[in-house]
Amino acid sequence: MLKTRLITAGIAVALLTIVLLTDKIWLTVGVVMVALVGVSELYAAAGLTKNRFLCALGLIGSVLICLGDMLDPYYVMSLVYIYILLIFIAMLYNHKEITLANVALILFGNVYVAYFLTHVILIRRMEGLGQYAVWLVFLGACATDTFAYFTGKALGKHKMTPEISPHKTTEGAVGGIIGTGFVFLIYGAILSKFVNLQLDMTKLFILGILCAVVSEIGDLAASAIKRHYNIKDFGYILPGHGGVLDRFDSILLVAPMVYLFINNVGLM
Repeated sequence: MLKTRLITAGIAVALLTIVLLTDKIWLTVGVVMVALVGVSELYAAAGLTKNRFLCALGLIGSVLICLGDMLDPYYVMSLVYIYILLIFIAMLYNHKEITLANVALILFGNVYVAYFLTHVILIRRMEGLGQYAVWLVFLGACATDTFAYFTGKALGKHKMTPEISPHKTTEGAVGGIIGTGFVFLIYGAILSKFVNLQLDMTKLFILGILCAVVSEIGDLAASAIKRHYNIKDFGYILPGHGGVLDRFDSILLVAPMVYLFINNVGLM
């Protein structure tokens, strides 16, 4: 089991590195693919796959969201209007099977998976800083998970949310937050030394702390969803790790945090 997890993780890291270092268009393609799989896993967990037309609309909406920054805002608003109109038509045509709760879940998937994940594309396209800032998304999620795990193993005594995730402890959460803050400082020092990019270390540390907090929230939120639908994993596409949502649950919340922080506070 451990060997399978390590092999899958190694392949995933290699693919991620290649995608992030190549042309931006491949990052967009990658985000679209991950969003489609993630949204499909969410719909399957909720038992929505029997409503094929509604799920198809959800997938189409996810693709449009991922590509939205390439379109003129006027066309985006027009597409949103048409999209919602089609959902209403689906409700009226098949009102006995398509409920408001179904529609809410379709739209939730669009926002939670596709829209949040699209921030990876938005960060990468930032002029000058984007090619370096995009790594913060994955560093934030990975560092939080790693430090929380080992700190929890060594010092964990107080269960944080036993009904949602029984193995997570308060000590582990604190370790994940502090550790991620220092990982961001190390990353900033590396950029300063090797690419002569001078970032504000105080801001970088604060961003690391914030990313760790939302990363843990994302992880727990995904666990709560799985508990609600009584499933262990969202899928099986990643051997030893589960589904896409099982691996990207933290990233989904970290990406918007990095984007919003850089745009409103900055890192320079």
